[in-house]
Amino acid sequence: MIIAEHQAGSNMANKSGVPGSIRAQVFRRDGFRCQRCGIQGFEFRGDQHVSYPTGDAGNFLSIDHITPKSKGGALADPRNLRTLCTSCNSKKGTTVVAEFDVK
Repeated sequence: MIIAEHQAGSNMANKSGVPGSIRAQVFRRDGFRCQRCGIQGFEFRGDQHVSYPTGDAGNFLSIDHITPKSKGGALADPRNLRTLCTSCNSKKGTTVVAEFDVK
């Protein structure tokens, strides 16, 4: 699970390896909405960081690798990234999206 938080004004990658500018691009593309459950988030710019909280306490928007890095997925290619809330992302783990999204 990768919580979307990075230094304000920084393009440095967080522990996911995805640069801040690409994370921001994916969140904007997905309308700051979890692509699985639909919860809406927003961008919060603090003095030292940017985070993407939702209306649920402790639940943030995060970046998900559609095909996990451990299964050969591209690290920072926006086509392999989507927005998930931390709740959905933690449930997904290293499952490939096609397997996980079957409800």
